[in-house]
Amino acid sequence: MLVLSIVVPLVFLTTFKLVDILREPINLSLAPRVMAEPVKYEFERPRHWIDLEKLIVNTYSDEGISATMCVLATDCKPPVGFLINVSASVPSHNYIVKLHVVFEEEYERSIIDERGKLFECFWQNLSLVRCEDYIEGAGVKCYIELSNVNRSKSIFFETFVKWLLRSNVNQTHHLTISAEVAYWNGSDFVWVVLPIEIIIFPDIRFDGQIFSPGTYPWLYIGGYDENDYYKIYLEKDHNVQIYLEETSSDKANINIYVYDPNGIEKAYKTLYRWLGPPYTNLTLITDKTGYWCIQIELRGGQCFYTLKINTAG
Repeated sequence: MLVLSIVVPLVFLTTFKLVDILREPINLSLAPRVMAEPVKYEFERPRHWIDLEKLIVNTYSDEGISATMCVLATDCKPPVGFLINVSASVPSHNYIVKLHVVFEEEYERSIIDERGKLFECFWQNLSLVRCEDYIEGAGVKCYIELSNVNRSKSIFFETFVKWLLRSNVNQTHHLTISAEVAYWNGSDFVWVVLPIEIIIFPDIRFDGQIFSPGTYPWLYIGGYDENDYYKIYLEKDHNVQIYLEETSSDKANINIYVYDPNGIEKAYKTLYRWLGPPYTNLTLITDKTGYWCIQIELRGGQCFYTLKINTAG
């Protein structure tokens, strides 16, 4: 038998794009990861369905890539609805390899429902590798993996998910949604990670919730949650300004009361949901030192609101 050996000069191997073959990732999990700063959104857990319409955005950009993840919190019944989209682009000498969208929470019973297993979502220059949702237990709740098509320089992905809390009203929830984009930067494979954290804290109607001067957004009142109480330590002869603004599309009629350390009412204001602007101010000068109480009383409807407390001696 005659065996022929063919020796091909190394220079000719480039004809078969051997260099490009060597650039294919053997194990992307070993590639370095660049973490963008997390963006957080917190709100008080509502008792009834209510529109949120809150857009949370995280972006990252350098000479190798520009990436953005947008999370639109649409409504809260609960569950909480999220419309999520991810976009990324790289310069001509780079290309995108993969996109992962990962949902993680430590509360064991909550789940993520990716509606229709991606039948109702949209993507460009990507192909679906796998989608896993309804994962119970602490940690990853949903995992979506997509690969780039034809080494494209840009990608886009959009989907809608539901976050089923499956807990009582006193449970705090902390969900992290991460977009992970892998790309070739001309010499190495790199991951860029864009995290967004969604925190739902329990109803804070109970006495003893102590506030300091500052701004407190996305507080909720409505349904069986008819009163919110906040305590703040104030010195005598301080000027106090309390600003309340309803921030959701749903509105409420609200009474605001301020009580001194002896429980005596010192100031009062009413905000009507359909009369005038959705905000009001209340001012007073303290005549005692100690813990003063602010009561937010529901008189109809429901809403998210922002509470601002300013003091000056």
